[in-house]
Amino acid sequence: MHRCASECLRREYIRMNGPYETELEAIKAARIWETQGQTMLSASLTMLIEACSTAGLELGAYDTLILEWLAGHDQPQRCAVVAGLIRRAYEAGKAGG
Repeated sequence: MHRCASECLRREYIRMNGPYETELEAIKAARIWETQGQTMLSASLTMLIEACSTAGLELGAYDTLILEWLAGHDQPQRCAVVAGLIRRAYEAGKAGG
């Protein structure tokens, strides 16, 4: 996929960080990552890790293991919600401090 298209998809995801009112909204956010040619597992893990990275979180080995577990054992829309919560909490913290 071209870099421009990939960046456009990423911006679309950032716009779709919630709050989610329906499962369908979260599914649409998760699908953006899947359309980048990633498997469902790698797309779910990528959205979680990138949300943590954007928030400036340092991940330890066990943190990463839990994110891998969540990405591998849950539905991608639920990972989109968790990633959205992380990003929104980070943005709220920046706005408040």
